[in-house]
Amino acid sequence: MRTYLGALFFILVACTASGPTPINFGADPCAHCRMTITDKKFASELVSYTGKALKFDSPECLIGYYYQTSVESHTRITSIWVSNFNKPGELIDAKSASYLRSSELHSPMGLNVAAFVNNQEASAMLERYPGMILNFDSVVKLATGR
Repeated sequence: MRTYLGALFFILVACTASGPTPINFGADPCAHCRMTITDKKFASELVSYTGKALKFDSPECLIGYYYQTSVESHTRITSIWVSNFNKPGELIDAKSASYLRSSELHSPMGLNVAAFVNNQEASAMLERYPGMILNFDSVVKLATGR
């Protein structure tokens, strides 16, 4: 009985996870464009209320997927994550991240947007990658034209 309850507890905890899961670079396909996710600087992830993680090769693929799904599906998303450009492969909260758009960044799908933990980190990259600092809503507008 104790083993059964322990197993049930772990199943329930797994189903309510809202954090990101590791991306298997070089093997996991993008849920939107189906390209293999290889660039750790631009990967992203959506996590559903059941804990299912959908992985993407770039923020614009994540946004494209999100806006092509039904409104009902949006309420089932518990978190959105993007790679921290300064620590490739480390996923950070997409909505609170700061973004830098620069033609010098060369992201997988061509929007050339990289995510950073905050405005200071994004601004520090302007000398190397001249461009614009954006917030998540601005990146959504760029990616969707909305």
